[in-house]
Amino acid sequence: SFHYENLPHIPVSLLSVVGQLSLEAYSKVYGSGVLKVEPSSLKRCLVYKSNEKDIHSIYAQCSALLVSNEKNKAMQLATDFINKKLNIPADLSGEALLALRELQSRRLLRTS
Repeated sequence: SFHYENLPHIPVSLLSVVGQLSLEAYSKVYGSGVLKVEPSSLKRCLVYKSNEKDIHSIYAQCSALLVSNEKNKAMQLATDFINKKLNIPADLSGEALLALRELQSRRLLRTS
């Protein structure tokens, strides 16, 4: 069941590189490279869930960065948080970021 206190896990997870990779993999592309995230694709996305209190601080920081139009900084903050909690090595995280950039580039090139 859904509880409000679980809310920060979803956006922080989806903002991370791993979350964005899963969105790219499971969502549909429409129009000029627009990624359409539907409920069925969200059900398949990877979401980090725990009872840690520090995710609320990360969520607030990411939200502030997004409001300031600093998406890359917000994505890096979310990614660093997930990587630390799951012990994901920096080199693997770097490879995941490269894969994400490649998928995004291909999606945008397909429609031009």
